[in-house]
Amino acid sequence: MTGPSKEPTSAEPTSEAPSTPQFGETYSWDDGLEMTVSKPTAYKPSPSAAGTDRFKNFLMFQITIKNGSKEKFEPGPTTISVSSGDEEGQEVFDYDKGIESAPSTSVRPGRSTKWKVAFAVKDPKDLTMDAAPDFTRE
Repeated sequence: MTGPSKEPTSAEPTSEAPSTPQFGETYSWDDGLEMTVSKPTAYKPSPSAAGTDRFKNFLMFQITIKNGSKEKFEPGPTTISVSSGDEEGQEVFDYDKGIESAPSTSVRPGRSTKWKVAFAVKDPKDLTMDAAPDFTRE
């Protein structure tokens, strides 16, 4: 549809939706919490890794959460999932290479925490990730 632009009415949103960060960029919430997911790197699972069934491609990411809020933050409920080539990726746990669950220690205001995650994927060039630091944030 073309024509003259119109001013938003009270029923229309006046602000843009938050942008979708790219790998390596930091996403910030209003309370000061920040989350960065590194760009993916190729990864070769150890023989004892779990979650490698059915896949031949593996990627690793570093997750960084910086607590710029005034309250301590619990990283345990962080959720991360990957889709690749129109197929759900499989999270890989590899104790031998330091790839485990999110940390369980609280992150105090002004401090950060980092950990590695890995996924088995269908196509490493076609990748979408959903990541949230807890159940209340997108």
